[in-house]
Amino acid sequence: MSRVGLFEVVDFDRIPIGLAVGDEGLVDRVDLVGVMVGVVLEDEELGEIVGGVDDRADGVGAGDADVAAMDRLDSEQAAELGLEFRTLGGGDVLFQVEEDDVVEHGKARFGQVPAEGNSKVRRAKASLPQADPGTRWRPRMQSLVPLFPEVTPAQWEQLTAMAALHREWNEKINLVSRKDIENLERHHYAPCIAAVKFLKLMDGCRVMDVGTGGGFPGLILAVLYPKARFTLVDSVGKKITVVTDIAERLGLKNVDVKNARAETMNHEHDFVTGRAVADLRTFVHNTRQLLCKGAKHSLPNGILYWQGGDPAVEAELSFLNPVFSFELRPLLWNDEKFEGKRIVLYRSQDLLRCKKPDLPGMTQ
Repeated sequence: MSRVGLFEVVDFDRIPIGLAVGDEGLVDRVDLVGVMVGVVLEDEELGEIVGGVDDRADGVGAGDADVAAMDRLDSEQAAELGLEFRTLGGGDVLFQVEEDDVVEHGKARFGQVPAEGNSKVRRAKASLPQADPGTRWRPRMQSLVPLFPEVTPAQWEQLTAMAALHREWNEKINLVSRKDIENLERHHYAPCIAAVKFLKLMDGCRVMDVGTGGGFPGLILAVLYPKARFTLVDSVGKKITVVTDIAERLGLKNVDVKNARAETMNHEHDFVTGRAVADLRTFVHNTRQLLCKGAKHSLPNGILYWQGGDPAVEAELSFLNPVFSFELRPLLWNDEKFEGKRIVLYRSQDLLRCKKPDLPGMTQ
């Protein structure tokens, strides 16, 4: 299909995207990355979405004829522009309706002229604020400031900008649960920043963050410890794409990123960090070759692990006891979300006694 009525299908990043409108104002459904989606036009307004995966609505409904749908807005930004926000196929897509024409934007900032080859281009009446993308969420990050006087104003600025980038990427890749993205700073940044309460690193300290995911805690720690060197490792390529992009856009020169499995690496580091990425025994056996012995920092070299669950059970299963443990709930507003959550340190010289992980199908 090329053009039906006012709408046409365009190829965006190798993803066929488009809408087709009939004479009666009913928009036909078009295949969107294997998902049938469509919208209903009511008079001059963009109406409800029809179709979707498992009969769920996919897309955006707006009551403003000037704006039809924008994928790259979060719910609060969308509300300010009169939009009802939902994701549309996971792409960086924007549809704009003005009078009888449709403009399809690619990655251009909302309100800018899109690339050639789209439908007729008209200037949008509504536009995103031109301010720093972290501005909208700044109060969320500022709520953490009283808890961490150790963090400098410049570091808070970097963390605020980082959170904006995490939200931007989370619209495309599920780094944080969509239900929890509103609590990004409180539930994900704060427990990582908590390390400043006890961790002091000498210049040149080498840290590897294994199973970094979206960069938790590796990216946050790289901001807090600019004179340390951080290697962020994950076997999932799309998550490596995210952390690489964020590190580059923030200008974090002390960050290296590797798309690899930890067990295939053997470079020595002072610390290996992990945040609930695996069973402790598996984590230890996959990473202990990455550590060197030493005690020149505030904590001895070893595995710094963001952990939950019963520590007695963990010790019984692994034959390991941490030499340091920091409970998160008393620091973080006494929020029950952090009940039983702690940061622990397992010394590198103790790791050889760790029990081997169970093989699939093995019983105790």
